[in-house]
Amino acid sequence: MSKSNDTPITANIAQGSVPMYPEPEMLSRDDNTATTESKRWKVVNVQPVRGEPCTDVNNREMRVPMYDTEHSRHIRAHEMTHAKVSPTTKQFDKWLARGYAKAPTLVRCEELRVNVLVAHAGFEPQNHLGDGSEHLAGKRTAEAGDFLSCVLDAIAFRNTNGYAQYLRGVALHQPTWVELLETISKTGEDYFLSILGNSRSHPKLYDTHTRLPLSGFGYVENYAKWVEQQVGALCDNPTGQPQPQPEGKKGEGEGVGEGDSDGKSATEKASESLTHDRWGRGTIPKRGRDAMWEELKVSTPSLERNVMGAIGRKRVASATGRNPRRMSRLLTDPERRIFDRTVKGAGGVVLIDTSGSMSLSHDEVMEMVLNAPSALVAQYSGNGSRPNLYVVANKGKCVRELPSPNGGNGMDAPALRWAIGKRQRQNAPVIWVTDGGVTGKGDSWQEDLVMECVALVKRHGIYTCETPEQAVTMLKAMAKGEKVTSIVPSHMKGVYESVTGHELTFR
Repeated sequence: MSKSNDTPITANIAQGSVPMYPEPEMLSRDDNTATTESKRWKVVNVQPVRGEPCTDVNNREMRVPMYDTEHSRHIRAHEMTHAKVSPTTKQFDKWLARGYAKAPTLVRCEELRVNVLVAHAGFEPQNHLGDGSEHLAGKRTAEAGDFLSCVLDAIAFRNTNGYAQYLRGVALHQPTWVELLETISKTGEDYFLSILGNSRSHPKLYDTHTRLPLSGFGYVENYAKWVEQQVGALCDNPTGQPQPQPEGKKGEGEGVGEGDSDGKSATEKASESLTHDRWGRGTIPKRGRDAMWEELKVSTPSLERNVMGAIGRKRVASATGRNPRRMSRLLTDPERRIFDRTVKGAGGVVLIDTSGSMSLSHDEVMEMVLNAPSALVAQYSGNGSRPNLYVVANKGKCVRELPSPNGGNGMDAPALRWAIGKRQRQNAPVIWVTDGGVTGKGDSWQEDLVMECVALVKRHGIYTCETPEQAVTMLKAMAKGEKVTSIVPSHMKGVYESVTGHELTFR
């Protein structure tokens, strides 16, 4: 920062004082973006209150207070750090398009990275960065019962002077949330500090570029993904309301309806269930997500064998037809629908895990294929350089000989995304046959990989089952138009309960 005699300043400065004018042109970035151009930054003086200071890297505009106070000095340091490390709009859109975390979570987690970097540069944000509004913000958000917003705000305020005030405001209405907010936000701070403490990786925390290996905003993405994983386990709905305990755990989540004998509402009881001993911490990965999965390599062998039918195909009563198969309806049906009419279902996609742990025989895979007529069926396993996902049936035809599996898993999440993208229509079912033993590159296991697949299954309503027998039963039920329920893979169930403290259920 430097003192400047430049005029005019767009907001009033105390008479007699010299404005403190930041010079973001002096900053260097590693991404060769507009920040390295010769165009001068526009710096505007604003009030030192929350919502006024901001930095627009794209348009090279910074709005900061220029008062000669410690509070204003720390706001300038915070915004200068944004100018150095935060992504441009175009870069942020690329991160967002990766789909690992939502925009509000990424933005709040970036605030924490900046606060950590400001302290690392020698400032004291924990003593000077705050405007007194945090207590009221915490009170209002907690009063509304919005746990998700409380988590995100706590992350953004972490390592600032307003953080403790925010938690005090939350405690007025949701005291059981405070320890969770502290743990989730502290995990992020410790995560960033551990990167700074590594002499080999700490310069990368200042980076912004989207290139691999993991650096800069990629660490923010990892933390944001982990935060959504934890909050999603505690709040199983989009409004951020805490979910009640699953049934069967004594003393937790029993009788959460209105009008119970103790007089407590569902929200109050659900809030009480959010205690630290119920929360599974999980781990934040320290490697890039692009380095976690094998590359998806799809192959479509020749489909020469006919398979008739369609998932969801069924016969329904009709008033017209050739063969009166439903004569009893002459007495019971006012419309006398005594004929049959065939109705096709929505089609579907069947994804079969053919890794070694599944131990599927050729006949077992073929039986699933033959019971999924007219569906798109694919098998996958990830090790090796040859294709790792094979389309073995589609539109009423299938292969004469199934390809040999590669062995391990390696690309479960990429295969799931591929299957989701191949739905014939919005409501077409996707069935995933797997034991849940997902692994990444080199067949390596990490709980974050399992949780990523869990999130995909829950978000897109994928049906799951573990064995070929279960799959065939499910396929036959769908062919009759019957309602089916997923069988949760045991490996996934164990990891999910360990990480979140909740029982895993699918559709």
